[in-house]
Amino acid sequence: MENWFVPYTASEVPQAQSVLILAPHPDDEVFGCGGCVALHRARQVPVHVLLLTDGGRDADEAARAQYVAQRWQESQAAAAILGHTLERLPYRDRSLGAASRLAADIVAAALRCSADLIYAPSPWEIHPDHYHAALAAFEALRQLPDGVRLATYEVGVPQRPNTLVDITSVQAVKQQAMACFVTQLAVQRYADQVTGLNVFRSYTLGLEVAAAEALTVFSRTELDSDPCRLYASERQHLLMTAAKAPQRELELPRDIDSLYRRLASAEAENRQLRNSRSWRLTAPLRWLASRLYR
Repeated sequence: MENWFVPYTASEVPQAQSVLILAPHPDDEVFGCGGCVALHRARQVPVHVLLLTDGGRDADEAARAQYVAQRWQESQAAAAILGHTLERLPYRDRSLGAASRLAADIVAAALRCSADLIYAPSPWEIHPDHYHAALAAFEALRQLPDGVRLATYEVGVPQRPNTLVDITSVQAVKQQAMACFVTQLAVQRYADQVTGLNVFRSYTLGLEVAAAEALTVFSRTELDSDPCRLYASERQHLLMTAAKAPQRELELPRDIDSLYRRLASAEAENRQLRNSRSWRLTAPLRWLASRLYR
């Protein structure tokens, strides 16, 4: 049952002919999925990184241009280590929520490099640029050919993955690439924290795996089933999983909307019961029963 929630087997990097990485800021392409980038390049798969913002933060206009240029140089240095190509969009830091053309920009980039696998931040990320990059990636996936898949990665917030990629063999290369982001490492110990996350992701994978990157990989046709489990509570997720089993065994509807309606009805009845006068009056009896029969 535990493997319903996290993989217990390490995976190789997803198969692809051409890869597009969406990085909200210069550094996310390495912190989030630099191990996967290195593994793709080891297989001679072309990897193209699209930086969605300039990473200028709140620097005043006088210093901003120099700061933006330095961050671009850091991404270029990391690209020289990992072996991917780079491109950047003109959006400013923390502006992706207002970038109405972002999904179209992603579609155009994916078509230019013939990408059949796109990496984007997880929608569980709390940084607004990360979150809006995820939403734009979802919308772009809906507009791309059926064969294209999306893999969401994690940076600041763990997601519930369906794939744990073993990056043990390229962990040192990823750490070397992370060291390129001098401006960011001066602010926070990102490299140490990301390394800690990658080590933690080996928790279910056995002694031979020293580090892993967590992905949720899905196709366009799977998108509407909530592959990132963004909308499903724990209880709903279990019911959704159970609904995939033969109906004669579980007597559950295959229609997820019908299942949700039943669940909502049951929860409404439960709320009504707990708000009733009889429920309040019998509270002492329930407390006594819990003490006697626990």
